[in-house]
Amino acid sequence: MGIIKGRLVDSNNKGVYGELELEAVSGICRQRIIGHYKTDSNGYFRAEYPETYGSMILKFFDDKGLIQVIEIDELDKIIDVGEIKQSSQNIAIKGKIIDENGKPLAGLKVSAVDVDIGPDDFLGCAWTDHDGRYIITYDTSSYHFAMEDQNLKKISINPLEIIKKSASILDRNPDIMIKVYDKLGIFKIKNTKVYSDVEEVIKEIDDIIIPRSRVEGWQVTLDSGSNPKLTHDNTFQPLIDNERALEKILNSIENSKSYLYLTQFEFRPDFLAKPEKSGEKGITLGEKLIEASQRGVNVRILVNQNLLVPDDYDEIAELFNNSPVLVRPFTAQGPHVMHAKILLVDGKEAFIIGSPFTQSYWDTIKHYIIDLRRGSKEKQPVHDVSIHIKGGCVPFIEEYFVNLWNYLSHNEYDDEDMLEFHESSSSAGNHSIQLVRTITPETFLKDGEKGVLDMYRRAIGNAQEFIYMENQYFTNKYIVKALKVALERNKDLQLILVINGNPDIPTYRLWQHKRLKMLGLDLDGPIFDHPQIGVYNLWGIEREADKFVLQPFYIHSKVSIVDDKWATIGTANLDGSSLSGAEEFKSISNPQMHLNMEANALLLDLDESSNGNIKKFREELWGEHLGLSSMKKQKDGWLGLWKNIALKNVELLKEDIPTMKGNILPYTPARKAANKIQSLDILNDNIKVMD
Repeated sequence: MGIIKGRLVDSNNKGVYGELELEAVSGICRQRIIGHYKTDSNGYFRAEYPETYGSMILKFFDDKGLIQVIEIDELDKIIDVGEIKQSSQNIAIKGKIIDENGKPLAGLKVSAVDVDIGPDDFLGCAWTDHDGRYIITYDTSSYHFAMEDQNLKKISINPLEIIKKSASILDRNPDIMIKVYDKLGIFKIKNTKVYSDVEEVIKEIDDIIIPRSRVEGWQVTLDSGSNPKLTHDNTFQPLIDNERALEKILNSIENSKSYLYLTQFEFRPDFLAKPEKSGEKGITLGEKLIEASQRGVNVRILVNQNLLVPDDYDEIAELFNNSPVLVRPFTAQGPHVMHAKILLVDGKEAFIIGSPFTQSYWDTIKHYIIDLRRGSKEKQPVHDVSIHIKGGCVPFIEEYFVNLWNYLSHNEYDDEDMLEFHESSSSAGNHSIQLVRTITPETFLKDGEKGVLDMYRRAIGNAQEFIYMENQYFTNKYIVKALKVALERNKDLQLILVINGNPDIPTYRLWQHKRLKMLGLDLDGPIFDHPQIGVYNLWGIEREADKFVLQPFYIHSKVSIVDDKWATIGTANLDGSSLSGAEEFKSISNPQMHLNMEANALLLDLDESSNGNIKKFREELWGEHLGLSSMKKQKDGWLGLWKNIALKNVELLKEDIPTMKGNILPYTPARKAANKIQSLDILNDNIKVMD
């Protein structure tokens, strides 16, 4: 045990008979009380503490309440804090968070900062209780820099740091801003005004009002408190793998009568939406769009043009140059892109498309290892998911396109070819769908939009049974932090990840490994042993002459499912550029200014009488991955089913005639495909492993 001793005195240096509360700091703004101690009549105290703690907070009280707060970061066997004088400066704030009806909002994280020159000083944080109340305490050193020898040594030679520290010596009182976070403690949902030059020892903060719908529920509300772009009269069809998606897209283009609006990340002029087969000529998507325009359909296309990423704008513009099709570039200046891939047809139906229109992404549900329809026998199989929507959601998808198009028309084309928005769409069913978006700042919304990030915040926070994610990238720090907290709080919650072993952005593999470690996975050991988390890659095996060829698939889908109540299909990856800002590129950019244009469909089945379409989608998707026509949850949950099949596949691949059930194998961190297989102890001379 360690010992802390000292003396509590008043402003006249007279001993105070009071109380010391000893707290250990742990977790996300969690303080654990580890003891209460009385001072004697002369103010002397002696307290014991377990030496295992890294830092502690000492709170001193007299008969009227809190009078001083001391933080100790470096602990020793015996700590003599000397005389502790009751504070004449600000050491705490307190307040209450309520909804629009005055009812308390419990379980929210609240933090306080001193707004300063340069980075703000973090003061402390707490969680609201069942009455919505919070109190945050802090040592005055959190905001006031004393000119002492030990502090002089800490001053950086950075000019901004010198200015900041010099100003803090003169600025005796803090300028406090309160930040409110969600129930996971990860996502910020409100900043208050700045309370300037706070003198009160304990500052009472005005009630903070937050719409309850901003805190609770599955629907995205952003800052409005309402549910924008949410409709309940839709039908949807998941289009798993691109042969199926492109067949549906071609059919809709062929039957279009009024207008076709399209956005794409890449669009090759020679892209065969329906490749050649014996006796039939292939169909290029560009030709079909030209045919539609020649019969009077108004065809408008936005294609990404980017300074950092190769793009197809010049080539596709040349293809449509002598046709009625109008195509424009959507120019991005940094590590962000026009990534939303949507197609509007006559205002009656819409697609959110998974893949670019390039040949290497074409694939079937069979995922043949060698398939010339992908443009080359060297191109690996690709898995992706798109969605076809009819109903009330369609006008919101059209509105997104019209806003993008008219933004360019106004800013770059002298208001030429401004589009009118068609508001109405006929009811098509009873499924709830919300369009959620990521929008690049300084475009048609000055501050941009992070609706997709908010969508994931709510889904992860509400998850009870399982979270399933398959995504091209898995690098976003906010998503990983939220998953970590959710799993720690609910030991029955399971996470199933289907991700790439080698993402196509080289640095993302390192970020991905960092995020998996943040979740608590040991990449040096068998990560499939984790009781709550399963991580998988997709693979395929085929016979070739006297050998069997084994190759990983490239996962391009952006799909998540939670508890069969919530699902999303769209274009947003689980990385910074798609969700929160390009944090992976912060060394070369300001992340907050670099957001992609994205579009996701949020699907909801929340009522007891729901039609179960999300469950049907999950079963169809998992059926492909697991090789099952029907499936049943195991005693150890859905993760148990995935784990059993993945480990069974490891054993099947060791046999003389290697096979797989479905397409899953456990994730391994090795770079080369052959090394991945070797790390799973699959040693088989009959198998040739391809990257």
